[in-house]
Amino acid sequence: MDTIKLETQGEKLIVKAPFHPEMSPKARDLGGKWDSKQSVWTFDPRDEQAVREMLIALFGTDGSPVATTTVLHEVTTKEAAEPQLWLCGRKVAERVTRDSKVRLGQGVRYSDPEKMFPERGGSAKYPALEGTGVVLEIRDVPVTFVGGEISKEETKSPLADVDTSVLIAELERRGYWVSRQ
Repeated sequence: MDTIKLETQGEKLIVKAPFHPEMSPKARDLGGKWDSKQSVWTFDPRDEQAVREMLIALFGTDGSPVATTTVLHEVTTKEAAEPQLWLCGRKVAERVTRDSKVRLGQGVRYSDPEKMFPERGGSAKYPALEGTGVVLEIRDVPVTFVGGEISKEETKSPLADVDTSVLIAELERRGYWVSRQ
C-alpha cells in the first residue's frame, strides 16, 4: 500500500495519501483543501484527531505502523456488476473496457487460479468485472479492517498445519513436477 504521511507545516496539517474514491468528500467535510501543486490535502491543525480517524476509516491507518494480515474475499453479484472493486482501503480489481482483462491491485492474487475473472465482461459502455464467486487473496490488510489485534498463533503460515504430501500429490495429479529435496 502507498504511504500515508501526516505532518504539521506552519499553520497547516498536511496529508499525503493515495487515491481513494471516498477521500475527497470526507476531506472536504472536515474543511480540507486540495493543494494540486504539492498533491496533498491541507487541514486546520486543530482537526488532527478527526483527520486521523478519517484516514483510519479509509486506509486502516493514519500513517502509523499497524499490524497486517491476509484476507480472502469472495466477489458478490453486486460487486461483479461494477468495473472496479475497492476493499480494505485500496482498489483490488478493475476492468477498464469490456474486452480488457481484469487488473488486480498490488498485493492481490486469485485464491484459486482455476476460478478467475472472465476474459471480458459487461458492455462497451459499462464494463463489469463479471466474476461472481471469484475468491481474491488480499495481502497486507491493516488489522483495523478485520477487527482487533492478531495473535502470534494467527500470524503463522496458513500452510503450517497442512500435510505436504497431500499438496505434492495434488500438484503431481495436475501435471506439475515437484522436486523432493
